[in-house]
Amino acid sequence: MINLSAGELQKYIEVGLHYIASQKRDWLERQSLQSILLDVNPYLISIKQPMTGREFVSRQLQARLNELEEKLFSTFLKKLAIFIAVKTNRGYPSPFKSIDLELIKNDTHYLIAIKPTQKWESRSRRRKLEKAFSRAVSAILFANGIHYRVEPVLGICVGNAPTQYRSIALEIVGQNFWHFISGNRNLHTEIIDPLLIEAQNYRQEFERESQETLEQLQNEFYRKYCTPDEQIKWPTLIEDTCYNFDPHQPYP
Repeated sequence: MINLSAGELQKYIEVGLHYIASQKRDWLERQSLQSILLDVNPYLISIKQPMTGREFVSRQLQARLNELEEKLFSTFLKKLAIFIAVKTNRGYPSPFKSIDLELIKNDTHYLIAIKPTQKWESRSRRRKLEKAFSRAVSAILFANGIHYRVEPVLGICVGNAPTQYRSIALEIVGQNFWHFISGNRNLHTEIIDPLLIEAQNYRQEFERESQETLEQLQNEFYRKYCTPDEQIKWPTLIEDTCYNFDPHQPYP
């Protein structure tokens, strides 16, 4: 087991959060009124708590931003786990599809699929992962012999469920997972300080940029879809988001 220095961890997190920040800025530049109205259900929103046009735009933009941040940070956590395993446990990225990491410890070859939280699971995803594990185990046994020890692992970065065997793999969650890949039982908490430090470096600038974008979109929405007192003109909004009448449609 090789120790990971605080400086190495800090540097990797710095680079990762810089990439996330750049992706968020690129996304922000691409936002338009058309993009935030995409897939909006005005019928449903209109019967919820009353809101002004500015509140409507703010909520739509924030919802899309939250979705982007969750996707980017989930990928970052997975890459962070791989980086740590490579540095401390001689792990390496797996060439097998749907499997992220491989490492050999205690005479066992571990095939590890990494998920950010336990919410990843769905029946179709679990079946897909089960097939991926089966193919990878077969390939490794074919290359090394049937007595070679191979263990599929589902590693989950966040959570406190106990380590247990599920139908497809050994499921290791939260602190146990970070300890498993690094040998450091406190790694799950040691990650947070450099995260907070680096996040602070980007938060203020992004908040200023996102506020500028929000105000531009709010003003455009107000001009197109609001009354002078900022109430939403729902029929106008529905007309623009739903209209596609075709007098030559093929059905009677």
